[in-house]
Amino acid sequence: MREKKETLQEQEEPFDLKKEIFEWVKIIIAAAAIAFCLNTFIIANSTVPSGSMETTIMTGDRIIGSRLAYKFGGDPERGDIVIFDHKTGPGDKETRLVKRIIGLPGETVEIRD
Repeated sequence: MREKKETLQEQEEPFDLKKEIFEWVKIIIAAAAIAFCLNTFIIANSTVPSGSMETTIMTGDRIIGSRLAYKFGGDPERGDIVIFDHKTGPGDKETRLVKRIIGLPGETVEIRD
């Protein structure tokens, strides 16, 4: 019985701080890489910049959308809420907007006061 205990104690590795730190660094780097890829290619993360969607989505609300929603077979439909980048003019910085689709291709949208 004593021989088995001694054998088990001999097999246990001593605590190595450098190895433990290296393992944690690997985990953190992997998590950061996964988060970067998700945010760049799959998830659209945005803050609502204006009050044009109020009563549905308030100014300053944070929303998450899918970048793949219309890539695999689905077309935008009337009433869908979309997140897109928009430039107001040449040389301007792109602004991420959140809007509702009211017109589809081939339709005319008329604005009345």
